[in-house]
Amino acid sequence: DQTKRGSLSQPWFVRRVSPQLYAGALRDLSTLIGVGIPLIESLDVLIQQYTGPLGTSLLKLRERVVAGSSLLAAMREQPGIYDT
Repeated sequence: DQTKRGSLSQPWFVRRVSPQLYAGALRDLSTLIGVGIPLIESLDVLIQQYTGPLGTSLLKLRERVVAGSSLLAAMREQPGIYDT
């Protein structure tokens, strides 16, 4: 049953991006922050690096963080993409 696997309950763009790609982007974000690049700048780098649905998702994260949300809160606004 596809519903149990979550594929039908997730937004369409989540089903089009592999979990490995999301994991890679989060790993890249962790690396950038780990070397001292501020969060907003790190997200900017990733937005330029990743296109398509993943880039759109990262852009939404950036917009929410700039508006004052924590990264965790911004990720929670995209359930099914970021498991928090």
